[in-house]
Amino acid sequence: MKRFFEFCDKTFCKEVLNGGTILYRKQDHSLNCLSTKLVVNRNNDSSSATMQGLIDRPSMVSSINKSVSALIMVYANLNDAEIKELEEQVCKKSIKFQRGKISFPNKYKDFLRLANGLSIMNGALLLDGLQKLTSENVDLPYSPDSLYLQQGNGIRSPSIPNNLIEIGAYMYNRSNIYIDSISGKIFAYDGDYHDLELTWSKKDQKKYAEMQVPLIGVWNNLDEFLLEETMRLWNLYEETPWSYSSMNETTLPALLLQ
Repeated sequence: MKRFFEFCDKTFCKEVLNGGTILYRKQDHSLNCLSTKLVVNRNNDSSSATMQGLIDRPSMVSSINKSVSALIMVYANLNDAEIKELEEQVCKKSIKFQRGKISFPNKYKDFLRLANGLSIMNGALLLDGLQKLTSENVDLPYSPDSLYLQQGNGIRSPSIPNNLIEIGAYMYNRSNIYIDSISGKIFAYDGDYHDLELTWSKKDQKKYAEMQVPLIGVWNNLDEFLLEETMRLWNLYEETPWSYSSMNETTLPALLLQ
């Protein structure tokens, strides 16, 4: 993720909080890195959330994060034990939904050693992680949406291969971002099907499982994806800034044919 961090360090004002989370703000923001230091009370030995306490997207996490005046938020990194815990959570869900046993590609593990997910341009693009914020533990404001919960409820369009792991989303219409557990490539699939207001009856579940979801983006690896999409979204934001609740379809990627 070297190129992504180099771009952010060069372009934005950087603040590292005492828990390890990094905030990037506009250089001319009134809360600049010379005059302001935020302090977050975070225990580094906090235990991970239980499955029952996890908060789904759109979640309390998002409502907390959007109140922070940072265009990019990089959540504090995970250690190897936490990465293993997260991988086991996702793998169990994959097996449960009969998608076969999966494992994180090494490049994704390298990313988690640097960042437990992130938020780009006021939440236009979100990468999930190991959520440590629960309904019983709301004093950890800098926590990503749960990667475990975002694996879905067992229903997946046939156009999305089983070896893809959902790792995030474009929040305008919840277009999902996946990483290939074998090659490490990144894929984005259109999220407009979320607007069908399915009731999750057996009839609607069958309808959902038969839907063909359009592919809207392909990148060779996570580093390429983060750099290109951060630069693209930043250029758009400079022209027409948006809030968490006012982003539009321009935040979605155009189809990239690799």
